[in-house]
Amino acid sequence: MRFQRGLALLALIVGAIFSRFLPHPPNFTAVGAAAVFAGVMLPGRWLSLVVPLAAMVVSDAVLGFHALVPAVYLAMCLGTALGWQLDRERPLWTFAGVGALSSVQFYVVTNFAVWVQTDMYPKNAAGLLSCYVAGIPFLEHMLCGDVVFILLLVGALRLAERGWPALRVSQDFAASVRYGSL
Repeated sequence: MRFQRGLALLALIVGAIFSRFLPHPPNFTAVGAAAVFAGVMLPGRWLSLVVPLAAMVVSDAVLGFHALVPAVYLAMCLGTALGWQLDRERPLWTFAGVGALSSVQFYVVTNFAVWVQTDMYPKNAAGLLSCYVAGIPFLEHMLCGDVVFILLLVGALRLAERGWPALRVSQDFAASVRYGSL
């Protein structure tokens, strides 16, 4: 990967995660979109996992850690894994769909963790259902945020690639990433 492209991708991902510091409705952030974007755009699975997680750790060090951090980070990793399934040249609507799917899996994982780890809901099927129902407003915000931000991230990268040829992926590099030789 060219240095300029790597720097641009890193800036987009870290910038997206650090958008958590800006005022926003609950769960309307670029965090889920950054995880999917990293999974699609960064070469190598370890790098695509480490970059968004490292940015989350740094931002959580400022914002504060909480009991659900392991579930949140697991859900982010699953979002990155969803990104691995996409080809970077797919149409934008495909990215929007995977962003929405990432939001849903985040909702399922983190609400289950809330049910398991807190005393807010009874530990039975009705309590679990109540937990998921209570989380719907957060899911709605996250769905909107992830779809908007994944489209912004991919769109910004594609626009930048048009203006700066050094940001484009070479065909040899793209083939080596796709077929696992990196």
